[in-house]
Order: sequence, then structure tokens, then C-alpha cells
Amino acid sequence: MTEAQQSDALKKLLVFIIALAILGTVITLAWHFAVDLPQQQKALQAPTNSVEDECTKCASITDIALKTKCLEENVCSSNVKPKTTYSDNSKQFED
Repeated sequence: MTEAQQSDALKKLLVFIIALAILGTVITLAWHFAVDLPQQQKALQAPTNSVEDECTKCASITDIALKTKCLEENVCSSNVKPKTTYSDNSKQFED
């Protein structure tokens, strides 16, 4: 093999390696956007219900017995307390 043939073979090998690297990059990017990214976005969705939402719903109930039951069921009685109404003769007091 002469020096000119050796140089030509190295150039072809270098072109082949670069083409292989570019092809690998394109395939990897296509896989990322078609498969991995949608799965990651699906996994990051937050739940629609939370304890705070339930406690806020319970706080808007006016009947004390129903409000207390709602707060106890949703484990938020320490966060949101129901209004307690006391009556002294004709006057009413609220906490």
C-alpha cells in the first residue's frame, strides 16, 4: 500500500466515523422526543385533589355538625377550625 492509498483509506475511515456519530445523534434525539419526553411529562402531573382543597371546601359549610364531620374526615381540623356560636340570652358571640 502506497502512501497515497493509505491517506485515502484514513480519510474514508474518518468520514465513516463522523457519519456514524451524526447518525447516532439523530437517532438519540428522535428517541428522546418521541419516547422519553412524553413519559417524563406524563409522570410530572400533579394530583388534582389535595388536603388544602378539601379543607377549604369544609370551611365554607355553615352547619357546624356537617363542618366538623367534614374537617375530621379530611384530617384538617387543626388547620381550619369551624366557627362556634355561643348564645347568651339574645346576644350571639363567635370565635
